[in-house]
Amino acid sequence: MIDLHCHILPGVDDGAKTIEDSVAMARMAADAGTTKIVATPHMNHPQFHVPGPLAKTKLAEVRAAVLAAKIPVEIVLAGEIHWSSDIEKQLAAGELLPYCAEHRYILFELPMSHVPHATREVTWKLQLAGVFPVLAHPERNMDFERDPDLIHQYRDAGVPCQITAMSLTGDFGRKARKLAERWLAEGAIDLLASDGHSTRSRPPTLADAARIVRKQAGATVEDWLTNEVPRRILAGEPVVG
Repeated sequence: MIDLHCHILPGVDDGAKTIEDSVAMARMAADAGTTKIVATPHMNHPQFHVPGPLAKTKLAEVRAAVLAAKIPVEIVLAGEIHWSSDIEKQLAAGELLPYCAEHRYILFELPMSHVPHATREVTWKLQLAGVFPVLAHPERNMDFERDPDLIHQYRDAGVPCQITAMSLTGDFGRKARKLAERWLAEGAIDLLASDGHSTRSRPPTLADAARIVRKQAGATVEDWLTNEVPRRILAGEPVVG
């Protein structure tokens, strides 16, 4: 399985605190069947902004430690990019980290409290520039909670939807679980990711959620959400539409 959203870099945001934490997270993920992790430190977030050069330095440290520990997981780098009207300019200036060198996909985070009024315009402008936002954990956003059908407007506009594994297992509460289950039944989920922050409260694992997907939607959908779509995003290949 490929995990496209994980806060495994140490000491940069609200994820791993130390390199030992990072190694423990990598081991837990590998033991649960993850073969590749994308480290996605917060960028543009009101509380955290991890500069690209710092993220790359920390990635090198984590890779070396994971290699030394003989953990069979590959770790690559992108950023969890918080909503901003300037994302296109920041990407062009090299200030933000996309999923692949061509800047085709980015991990795009909205405020938890609402969907900003200009979000559709921002995503449209990004797409015109050849950049496709991947919507991070919309099931934990209050506007999507109030209007579950809103997800279809974004997917119809070519925006892939990433659901957090812990939402599907119920660890983020009943509302997030019900929304994730509804969207799974409607075929409105494009990928699962852990959004892992530690080995304790927010583990970097996909296995439990993947089993739920397999039970409710079948093995083909499970593979699509945990392997094929993440692979396509990292390769810059089409996903939605």
